[in-house]
Amino acid sequence: MSSILATRSEFDTCLQRFLKESNACPTEIFKWQIETSPSIIKLKFLKREINTIVSQADEESYGDELMTSIDMHNMDDEDAASLFNNQVESNPVSIHLEQHIVYSASYQVPVLYFKAVFGSNGAPLSLNDIHQYIVPKSRNPLHTTTPVVVSQNEHPVLGTPFWYIHPCDTSTLMRTLTFQPEDYIKTWLSVYGPLVKCPISMDMFKDRADAKGKKSFANQLKKK
Repeated sequence: MSSILATRSEFDTCLQRFLKESNACPTEIFKWQIETSPSIIKLKFLKREINTIVSQADEESYGDELMTSIDMHNMDDEDAASLFNNQVESNPVSIHLEQHIVYSASYQVPVLYFKAVFGSNGAPLSLNDIHQYIVPKSRNPLHTTTPVVVSQNEHPVLGTPFWYIHPCDTSTLMRTLTFQPEDYIKTWLSVYGPLVKCPISMDMFKDRADAKGKKSFANQLKKK
């Protein structure tokens, strides 16, 4: 499979497939919706909004757990649930997140953009807040010691400031994973999403795994 989505058409196709699967998944609580740019050239991206409650104490331990997300689509339900279990022990803080999946024509990969505001007063999170409540102690999903690069830049479709995970390592990471080409978006999101509180339900990988198991069993029967 390719480590990139070479054209915007490929991205749009994968986006539509992911949207259909996500909306059909009963355990995918926060639903995505497709958005189209207001410009003459109609560019598509996905958007969803979630509310989460966090505390500084939670996040100090959460960062290390996030690094197992590269293997999440091979986890059982109990392991996947523990990965996203966010126990609020002290000083709970409500945060509203707006998350976008956008295509990068330069890197030919999807990019996760997000906005974050405090639920109590609607004030936007600063860079320090982002690292305190969203991505503290996160490392590179390639398991190196290089921190995940979260920056603020102009949204490539909307033209307004958004936080995003820089896509410079995305194709390298995707090259290390095994997946069907049409599953590019959900495989990518299973790795990068948890780094900025954008989880994906592991039930979205069950049908593929079950079908693979049934096919393997059928092939074994044919050989007998």
